[in-house]
Amino acid sequence: MKVVFPNPFGNAPVPPERVAELQRRLLFSAEYAEFLATQNGFIFDDLRDSDCRDAYLAEPDLEPTGSPDIRVLYNADARDPYYDLEDNAASIFSEIFLPIGAGYGGDEYVEVLAGENKGRIASLDHEMYAGCEQLDDLLEEFDLSHLTDSSRAKQADALTDSDLGLMWFHADSFRDFLSDGIHCDARYAGFVVGTTEQADDASVADADDG
Repeated sequence: MKVVFPNPFGNAPVPPERVAELQRRLLFSAEYAEFLATQNGFIFDDLRDSDCRDAYLAEPDLEPTGSPDIRVLYNADARDPYYDLEDNAASIFSEIFLPIGAGYGGDEYVEVLAGENKGRIASLDHEMYAGCEQLDDLLEEFDLSHLTDSSRAKQADALTDSDLGLMWFHADSFRDFLSDGIHCDARYAGFVVGTTEQADDASVADADDG
C-alpha cells in the first residue's frame, strides 16, 4: 500500500526559522524544507506498531518484488542520532548529496544537491564507499581523482553517472518521491516504487533485519 503524507509517524514539525537555518547550511530543496515543516521524518516501525496506520495507507496495493527497501526518512532535531538529519548529513558527500533516509540494509537515500541531477532522489550502494573517509578517497577509488579540485557540480555529475553504479534514481523531485514512491508490504515493511534506474538485484529486506 502507498504511504500517505503527512502522517503522525514523524517527529514534531520544524519551526520556520529552524528550517531556514538548516536549508542555508545543508542546501536542500524547497520541497524538502516543506517536508521538515509539515512531516519531519518517517519511521516504518512506528507505522507498523500504530493502531491508526490504515488511515494513512492507500491504493495501489503493489508487490515489493524487485523494489529497493526503505526503513526511515530522517528528521531534524531527533533524539536518536540514527534518525537525525544533521548527524547523517555529516558525510563524505557534503554539498553533493544530502542523506535523507535509509533502507533496512543500510543503503542511504539522498537528495542530489548539485549538477545536472540537482533535486532528484536516489539511493546509494553503501558498500561502494564504506571504506572511504573523505570525498577524495572516493574519487580516487573510482579513478576520478582528476576531479578533486573541480566544482561540486562536476563532482556530482561524475558520481551520478549511471555507468559508475554508485546510485539509482527513484524520483525527479522530493515531492514526487513522497507522493508516489513510498509503499509498504503486508508486514508494513517499506519499499520504493517509481524507480527510474534500479539495480537488477535490489530486493526488499526482512523488516526484522538491521
